[in-house]
Amino acid sequence: MNKKGFEMAFSWIFAIIVGAFILFLAILMITKVSDNQNYSNDLKGAKEITVLADNFELGYETSSISTIKMPTNSRLYLNCDANNLFGKQELILRSELYDQWSETGKGIKSENKYFFLEEPLESRGLIVFSRVFEFPFKVATLSYFLPVDEEYCFIDPPSDVERELEKNNITNFKMEACSSKSTKICFNPLGGEDCDTIVIFNSNEGTVQKNLEEVDSKKVYYEGLSLMFAAILSDQEIYECQLQRLMLRTNSLTELYLGKATYDQGNDCSTNQRNPLEQLNQELSFFEDSSDLPNLASTVEILESNSRGGGCQLW
Repeated sequence: MNKKGFEMAFSWIFAIIVGAFILFLAILMITKVSDNQNYSNDLKGAKEITVLADNFELGYETSSISTIKMPTNSRLYLNCDANNLFGKQELILRSELYDQWSETGKGIKSENKYFFLEEPLESRGLIVFSRVFEFPFKVATLSYFLPVDEEYCFIDPPSDVERELEKNNITNFKMEACSSKSTKICFNPLGGEDCDTIVIFNSNEGTVQKNLEEVDSKKVYYEGLSLMFAAILSDQEIYECQLQRLMLRTNSLTELYLGKATYDQGNDCSTNQRNPLEQLNQELSFFEDSSDLPNLASTVEILESNSRGGGCQLW
């Protein structure tokens, strides 16, 4: 090989290597910018959902429905922490772009929101069903997140549940003519039904059991319709953690009402709530998980009954 030909060959090889390196750097920069943009968009999206949750907060009304449209196919995750005063939750959103899911490690945290969902919740649209949780006074607004394209079939629901479903008229909730793809929620089944979730609904204690095909499928306990929907429409881990946060908030409110009862008593305004409030405060200090809810039910029932009996109203 002559010297001139060798130099030309080397120049071409060198140019190809340099060009490939430059192309690699360009792709790397584009990928990094794209990842940063996805991160920013996901964080912004999670924040917007959390801000919109202020619209879910309920006053005198007991429930409401909202719809959220996402710009792309999205996944929602929820981290829950029941430590500290009221605990906190962190909503994380990941979006799909060019058949790739973004990877964000940070979401929007809040201490006064209570979201329930099955993660990852994947959809381009969300239905948010909100309901007030009272125990026996108003504790918080609970928000349940559903994908717009998933159907839930309620089989043989009790009259209380049927009225709630009819009142809210959520298109995802069916009570008849259920499709084969729907999630089947059976109430007090006698056996033989094809169920995805079993709900025991009676006056003694309510339970919800999901993922029946799994060996370690466990029951969670609930009191009232608000917690029943929370148990049905969320993962067990999320439900138990959010329930602990709700009980922390209930305990704090109980102490506030105890102080108010003492003040009213000193101003010649009689109330028969002080003793059951003290009892509830003591019982809440031993709360660990949903299996402890039945232990609180009788005291809460006394407080509800007393609040209808006249005298000074604490709430």
